[in-house]
Amino acid sequence: MEQESIEKKNTINLEELVDMIFEKDNEHQDSRYKGRDGLTLPDPVVEQYYVDDYNRILWLESEIDEETIAIANEIIRYNIEDKGKAVEERKPITLFINSPGGLLDVSMAICDAITTSKTPIIGVNIGCAASGA
Repeated sequence: MEQESIEKKNTINLEELVDMIFEKDNEHQDSRYKGRDGLTLPDPVVEQYYVDDYNRILWLESEIDEETIAIANEIIRYNIEDKGKAVEERKPITLFINSPGGLLDVSMAICDAITTSKTPIIGVNIGCAASGA
């Protein structure tokens, strides 16, 4: 009898384990992502961001403006992560482009980041690549 109570204290049931892994549902979260017992899964947009970041995928899919400078920053960040590795050992960056162009100074900053990058960058045009794009 005593042995059974000790075993029950040292075990955890599946629902407790799931509760520890996933956050409980908050009122402000979208109901599309609610799972069993009010548990939530990650927002697909956030999940895709981390998948793209892990795979080093960048998207230039709007007009080039002040916010687009983030692409140059990401290229620089990946080069800092790869510092000390041979060029052949670096994981390449993929840049998908669908842009009508935009601001010249931001376009040139992105071009400078691409040309000075030691990490290989693969550019893929998936639509329009006009002007600075």
